[in-house]
Amino acid sequence: MHFGPHLLLAALEGLVTSAVLALTALGLSLVFGVMRVVNVAHGEFFMLGAVLAWA
Repeated sequence: MHFGPHLLLAALEGLVTSAVLALTALGLSLVFGVMRVVNVAHGEFFMLGAVLAWA
């Protein structure tokens, strides 16, 4: 069996998912560092983007 293409796609999907989560975490930590308040709207926009990308 050839696992090369499947392994490459799995690695690429993992990189994309981790990049999205890293950007979200970076945004949350940046907002918290500046305002000293956890901004819930940041997570809401993340979920809105996920729903729009899914639809």
